[in-house]
Amino acid sequence: MHALLESKTQESAAQNAAAKRLWDMDGTDVRIEHIRTNLKIAAAMRDLSLAEISRRADLGRNALSQFLTGKSILSVANLIAVCDVLDVPLALIYREDGLTRANLRLYRALEAMDGASLSSAIAKLSASVSEE
Repeated sequence: MHALLESKTQESAAQNAAAKRLWDMDGTDVRIEHIRTNLKIAAAMRDLSLAEISRRADLGRNALSQFLTGKSILSVANLIAVCDVLDVPLALIYREDGLTRANLRLYRALEAMDGASLSSAIAKLSASVSEE
């Protein structure tokens, strides 16, 4: 029983340490900053102005600008709408290194694969990793 409790305590401490790494000194979730940066990159890649992105995403005039400058937060629905306009997957924008041309190509290639092809590719990757 003591070993189980100690194991749970260590697991909880590890989870708390991981959670603390997500926050800046000022209490801001660093992933929000990554989202802001990656949306700016995506806008530049698409050569779209913030006004045009906002219009296409059906956002208020200054909502995107205020989010990108750290003055406000976007709702999940609005963030999804912006990602749709920019044609970037939501899954990539919260990571520091998430939005690169290589990651976008890989994401789109995986997205285009049918279930059987994807399963086969994963099995091959798993086998090659286990050989190392």
